[in-house]
Amino acid sequence: MIGIKEKFTVIGNNCLEPLCFGINNFSDGSQKVYLVDGDKVASYKSTKFTITAYPRNMDDIMVIGQMVDIIRRNSYVFITDITLELMTTMYSRYDRVMHSDRSDAFGLSVYASVLASLGITCIRTLDAHSEVFGYLIQSNGMKYEDIGVLQTAKEAVNPKAHFKRNYIVVAPDKGLKSKVGDFADVTCDKIRNPETGKISGVKVSDFGRYDSGDFTFNDIANHSARRFLIIDDICERGGTFFGVEKALREAGATAGIDLFVTDRKSTRLNSSHLY
Repeated sequence: MIGIKEKFTVIGNNCLEPLCFGINNFSDGSQKVYLVDGDKVASYKSTKFTITAYPRNMDDIMVIGQMVDIIRRNSYVFITDITLELMTTMYSRYDRVMHSDRSDAFGLSVYASVLASLGITCIRTLDAHSEVFGYLIQSNGMKYEDIGVLQTAKEAVNPKAHFKRNYIVVAPDKGLKSKVGDFADVTCDKIRNPETGKISGVKVSDFGRYDSGDFTFNDIANHSARRFLIIDDICERGGTFFGVEKALREAGATAGIDLFVTDRKSTRLNSSHLY
């Protein structure tokens, strides 16, 4: 048996505490999920459950499916809602068929179909990276809610203070700029090799309101009372963020630079870089 509290939390609307599940691992790689105290689902008489999960592979999705099965079979009341809160969204980069000859899979669509088969009624994401995910979830008959990266950053980084008095917000690319809009003070852009399509660097493409008038980028770039905050949704290897840091320095920034991401996959960044 291994503990799974690090990845999954299950709570009912009438539960006094989260349900406790365990996992047995078998030699063929399969996993069996069980409820440690089998009477709790029935005794709490909850009609709604929320599963908060940090899935990293499809084995984790199988675990969630078994949890849903256990909850539904052990309840004495009609369960109206089981919400799955995904703190990370797998396959979000595969939100389209990318090969011109259609030889690759629409991975995110397959993933959404698998989630729909679990018996979940609502999916809630912590910034799904791609808006296509929401359309796919709804087309599979489930409700969908998304907590965007901007809302998450405001709540996590500095929920009580005046955000803009403390931070100069940087969008690392146009994709993130489209999510946060004018909240970004500075926008960067990735430089790609036209032959290979690979990213060769990052440049500051838009200085926002510091590009003209009484304020210039240099006026605020070394202001010790404010720090730069790069906001993004996914950090895989950290290359984009190191590129943005270099671009800001080359543009004249001397103030501190922090990073906020909703889904960190990189091991190159330590806690001194991250919120």
